[in-house]
This record gives sequence, C-alpha cells and structure tokens, in this order.
Amino acid sequence: MRFISKYQLLVATLLAGIIWLQIDLWNTSNGVASIFQLQTQVQKLNIENAKVKVRNNMLYDEVLSLRHNNEVIEGLARMDLGFIKKGETFYQVIPHGGF
Repeated sequence: MRFISKYQLLVATLLAGIIWLQIDLWNTSNGVASIFQLQTQVQKLNIENAKVKVRNNMLYDEVLSLRHNNEVIEGLARMDLGFIKKGETFYQVIPHGGF
C-alpha cells in the first residue's frame, strides 16, 4: 500500500483550487459568460436607441415644420382629411369599371 506524499497532496490541492476558480470564473452570475451576454444586450440596445433617436428627430422636424409653416398644415389637411378651399371645386375620378 502506497501513501500520498506531502508534495502530491499539495499539487492535488492546488489543482483542485485552480479548477474550482475556473468554474467560478466561467459559470457564476458575475462570470465571463454573463459579461459576454450583457455586452451583446448592450449592443442590441444601443442599436435600438439609435433607431429611436432617428425616429424622434424626424418627428421633431415634422413638429417644427408644422409650427412654422402653414403650407405644411394645409397639405396634410388636404391629403389626410380631404380639405377643400373656398372657391375650389372637387372632382372625383372613378376608374373604368366602377367601384
């Protein structure tokens, strides 16, 4: 029967400690894998934020043009609401074949 030497016990203990630290490093909630997932989420949110910023800027420009330009309001009223000015005549053209 062979006994384990102190040197072998020390090496086994250090090896077990290194393995435990690696498992802890990769698999815990604050580990490397979790950090990678958080980084990808941040990248996706940054892309989404950029899209929303572009949309917000377009809406802000539209609001400014509506505040300062009556022609824009009139154009929107004509297109969206069927606005007709006084003295204008409305003609509806029906394509051949009816409705």
